[in-house]
Amino acid sequence: MLTAVSSILLTVNTAKAAKSEETGSVTIKGTTFTYTFHDKKKSKVDIKKIENAKKKLVIPAKLNGYPVYRIGGTRPGKLLTFQPDVKLQNSLVKELIIENGIKEIGMISFSRFEKLSSVTIPKSVKKIYSEAFANDVELKKVKIRNQGVKIDVSAFIGCRNLNKISFPEGEFTGKIGESAFDGCNLKKLNLPYMKNMRKQIGRFAFASNSNLKKVTFSNRYKKISIGRDWFTDCPKVQIVAGKQVQTFSSKVNANAGTVRLLGRQTKLTGFKKPKGKNYYYIQYKKFIVPKKSKALPILKKARYGKVDDSGEERFGSDSNYYVGSDADMYKVKIVIK
Repeated sequence: MLTAVSSILLTVNTAKAAKSEETGSVTIKGTTFTYTFHDKKKSKVDIKKIENAKKKLVIPAKLNGYPVYRIGGTRPGKLLTFQPDVKLQNSLVKELIIENGIKEIGMISFSRFEKLSSVTIPKSVKKIYSEAFANDVELKKVKIRNQGVKIDVSAFIGCRNLNKISFPEGEFTGKIGESAFDGCNLKKLNLPYMKNMRKQIGRFAFASNSNLKKVTFSNRYKKISIGRDWFTDCPKVQIVAGKQVQTFSSKVNANAGTVRLLGRQTKLTGFKKPKGKNYYYIQYKKFIVPKKSKALPILKKARYGKVDDSGEERFGSDSNYYVGSDADMYKVKIVIK
């Protein structure tokens, strides 16, 4: 229930909003949606408030005949608010259906929904803003249908039970922002084909998924280039490069696991020798390779170990990372299969 004070504040804020931007509302099956116009032409609207949401929350693609462009806002001060009781609403919504036609999901729009278990992002959605679903602790499955969607920074961070992400088939032209799926519970990850994966995936995108065991890639990849810190603190992970892969390279991934190369012809590229050393620094403890693998010449001289920011020896283009002393370096384990 709203208190007298909060009710007054809500009335004042609503009055101010009415003066600065026209609003409207509609009630559908007991749930009330309040919106403002997205553009000066008043051809589409943004949802700003949802009241009396039930366990199944359907976000309509049209309100009072106007197409819905965005759910929530894009920056602090213009965010989606849930009334009358934030905790009550968040604890109620279990199933979220976003109708096709909506273009954007705003910042923290569905953050901390305590019982939300799955969500499908329709083809129409072209951007998911920062922390849109952050810390939804019961969220288990996310299905993405738009090949060009931009997933912003920390969009799903802290969804500690999220164990499955489904990407659309074909080439993925969108972006996966920094820490987008950081701190989730992914067990398997199949990354779609991207023309420039290092530019399309941000740092720590899948970091701290401690139960992540296998990462595979589209069979369209001839080159696999793992970006910096994508799989940091994923100690169980096995990154699998298919038989068609010609080259494999990787930036720093602290506490990452194993790489498996299925093709004999796959070469390792981009790994540097620290200044004054006769070994290559590689961020993985173990490589599984076929007989007569072309990766062996580098692997036999490879070391992994402590990486910190207190040393003096820079390597490669990773200017923020330094190799520890030789005492902290260990031979990479090579398994021939």
